[in-house]
Amino acid sequence: MTSVAVFCASSLGAVNEFADLANALGEHRAEQQVTLVFGGSDSGLMGVLADAAISKGGRVIGVYPEGTFSRDVRHRGEIDLRLVSSMHERKLEMFRLSDAAVALPGGLGTLDEVVELLLWTQLGIHQLPLALLDQGLFWNKFE
Repeated sequence: MTSVAVFCASSLGAVNEFADLANALGEHRAEQQVTLVFGGSDSGLMGVLADAAISKGGRVIGVYPEGTFSRDVRHRGEIDLRLVSSMHERKLEMFRLSDAAVALPGGLGTLDEVVELLLWTQLGIHQLPLALLDQGLFWNKFE
């Protein structure tokens, strides 16, 4: 595997373990020399994830939907930032750039990304492997 898309929240949420998980995943991917592809935001779990990978010298690609949010929260660190025009284009680009996907806890946006990835797999559009990662605190609700 050379690159992985990570879908996660643009907020930290109420559970500190989620930020710890994002930090550990970012560091581990960098140490394994796996390019991290994420939603391009500097806030929430996305920011924690990217900052952790950057701190370990990892390659990070952010895919940011310009003009979509009420305030500009794009990551300003040492990343390869790709600007797209919509949330749909962001998903397409993240899927295209990645060999696998990981979903950390998130909100409706993360759930949308996971459901679309599963649907595209079912329809045979792609076969991107997906892991739901959360230490049993979030995704278990969907079993």
